[in-house]
Amino acid sequence: MLSDFGFSTAEGQPQTGKTLESVKNITELLYQAPELALKPPKASERSDIYSVCTILFYAVSGQHPFTSLQNKLSGKTQDIKTFESRLPNALVEVITRGMLDDLDYRFTDAFEFSSALKETCN
Repeated sequence: MLSDFGFSTAEGQPQTGKTLESVKNITELLYQAPELALKPPKASERSDIYSVCTILFYAVSGQHPFTSLQNKLSGKTQDIKTFESRLPNALVEVITRGMLDDLDYRFTDAFEFSSALKETCN
């Protein structure tokens, strides 16, 4: 799986990612990792994983993970099982972990994330 949301930068490069003030579309904010709202933004591979997981949430449930921007900013994610109760718990855990606000608990990189995702498909 390959994705690029334009937020991460190469190590050692200046970060010129989008901030809350520069984002024009509210929908984009709903998929954006919380650390990208900081000044300066703290974009990383984990930021892209967050965005991928918000898209996965929508893809498997048909619903956005957040009912409002306020819920997004306070980290109140909807329970994905409410919309699709047949989802395997392992997949729910991968999506949930990828969307955690705390970077220390999110997947560290794309390899770790993709490995966990593959494991749910076995």
